[in-house]
Amino acid sequence: REPFTIFQRKIPSGNKVFYYQTYDDQGKRTWARSTGQTTKTAAKNFCIALLKEGKLIPETAPKRTPTLKEFGENFWVHGKSEFLKYREQRGYSISKSHAVNQARYFRIYIDPALGKKRLDQIAAHQVETWFLDLKEKGLANQSCNHLLSNLRTILGEALRLGIISNNPVETIKPLSKAAKPRGILTIEEVKTLLGCTESPKYWPSVKVYMVNLIAASTGLRMGEIQALRWGDIGPLPNPDRIIVRHSWDRKFGLKTTKTKKERIIPLSKDLWGRIVKNLTPQSSEDFIFTNSEETGPIHETMIAETFYEALEKIGITDSERKKRNITFHGWRHFFNTFLRRQGIQDSKVQMVTGHSSVEMTNHYTHFDVSDLKEVIEAQVVLLTQG
Repeated sequence: REPFTIFQRKIPSGNKVFYYQTYDDQGKRTWARSTGQTTKTAAKNFCIALLKEGKLIPETAPKRTPTLKEFGENFWVHGKSEFLKYREQRGYSISKSHAVNQARYFRIYIDPALGKKRLDQIAAHQVETWFLDLKEKGLANQSCNHLLSNLRTILGEALRLGIISNNPVETIKPLSKAAKPRGILTIEEVKTLLGCTESPKYWPSVKVYMVNLIAASTGLRMGEIQALRWGDIGPLPNPDRIIVRHSWDRKFGLKTTKTKKERIIPLSKDLWGRIVKNLTPQSSEDFIFTNSEETGPIHETMIAETFYEALEKIGITDSERKKRNITFHGWRHFFNTFLRRQGIQDSKVQMVTGHSSVEMTNHYTHFDVSDLKEVIEAQVVLLTQG
């Protein structure tokens, strides 16, 4: 077979010009190209000359660099993102809830400002202008930094794939983390809220009272408390631990903990006694704190609102609460501080709260619940004094 085929074609001017077609590496005909010649012999000689020079088949035009919108619109979408697949294959999965939030942030804050630009056209000064404009619009420093990190990750992947030669975000300095310190309740305020005799009157139900009691006594995050099931308390019939296996996400349900690792929190007999007294144990798969209106655990809005209402009832007004920056998550800070005040080693505190580094976690994996008797003693102090 000849490496090319010549044929005549009439052009808009009315003249007749010879075109040629070749074959690609799979044997398929390529697009017709003009020789510019009006005779078959001249056209054939033209093609032979191109063949000798290795130019019969023009080089494929370089692939167009995608815009940020094109590259980023599915970047955080599970099932469509090659980036998420790449991470999962290496054991660095990103939760669906986190990915959904990142996709939303990209759509709302990044795409409108930079989406139309090709990846290789995005310069550091443009990123800087966009970044500082976020702050001018009133976003908190931490939120601005989070969005910058989102863009850094996207462009970092483009760099890894060889689409761009440098990541312009790497030259942008984040804003200072001037976050307002988290406030915690005093021991006296906690005793008033959670004391044996006075506290129930500050809460609309025993259920939300127990949510707060467990938060204060274990340092569990709200999502971890929501995700607790009766099978996470053991071993029965005389349990001495809570096994933190999951966290709860309103959209996706049960998910792994923030650190993606299970941890054990000691459970004193006193705390277990209060759980049994105020809640009715069910099957191992049932949530401890159920939602009476729908399937699943108690809603986070109810937890937060009833907590704020209880604070109002003991004299901490809404304005004072905001000034002191007290939130439900403050129970975690309270518990951490309380354990340290009891003289418990930082390594054990970190193990119980799940705040340890990877190195610290590996170093103390030999701990058993029996080694954490000080935590149980601290729970007893917290639940009995006052």
